[in-house]
Amino acid sequence: MPPFSHQALLSAEARELNTALDFLSAAREIATTLSAQLGSAELITLYDPVPLRIVRVDNMCRAQLLVESTHRPSMQQLLRHWMLALNQDPETRRINWQLEVDPLEI
Repeated sequence: MPPFSHQALLSAEARELNTALDFLSAAREIATTLSAQLGSAELITLYDPVPLRIVRVDNMCRAQLLVESTHRPSMQQLLRHWMLALNQDPETRRINWQLEVDPLEI
């Protein structure tokens, strides 16, 4: 089946689940603001952050946030600006996070 949308998955892990979920909620707010500024809000869907099915691994709690778009250039533009904003936020230093574009597993 051909892909009908493009996806990115922001994953976070921290000692406490609420810390990971709070980070992802803040990241979602940043992405929502950026997509509106870039004029791509109607092309991008930001889902709510959720814990992974197996939440705790090696004493770290894990959660994720899914981003979908039907227009790859809009997604790429958002991801560029979003990564810059997240890297400049001092709160991101106390949490492990990663972004995976077109993830194999969700």
